[in-house]
Amino acid sequence: MAETQEGVGKREVHIDFRAETKLQHRKRNKSGRVDLLIDDLGDNQIAVIEIKATNWDTIAPKNVRRNIYRHQKQLFDYADKYFSVDDLRPSIGLIYPFPPEKEGLKEEIEQLALHCYHVPVYWFNELDPEFDPEVLDSV
Repeated sequence: MAETQEGVGKREVHIDFRAETKLQHRKRNKSGRVDLLIDDLGDNQIAVIEIKATNWDTIAPKNVRRNIYRHQKQLFDYADKYFSVDDLRPSIGLIYPFPPEKEGLKEEIEQLALHCYHVPVYWFNELDPEFDPEVLDSV
């Protein structure tokens, strides 16, 4: 946990939320861990960030859309709890370690996430130029 001038940042925050099952059409309790939660922003605002270790250059082109869908769904499952249950206004985002090197793929990912799901995508190595993606190989 870290305090900032604007709020309190917490990593891997356990949350409980309700989800409707597709087969039984009934609500059930679920839980998960949001990667980064910044609260106490005032004005009923909160930030929910999902951090992924995806290397997009290794993803088959036919699976790009599916992966973005899964990532944003996980993010919205967490954010919806704060929106519908706690009456907060979550700001959301996905962070990937580094953009793909395949030509046009970075733009495709950003456009799909933003235009299909209204989720901004950030690249950690662009946020932190000192980031070395090789550290992910040891995880």
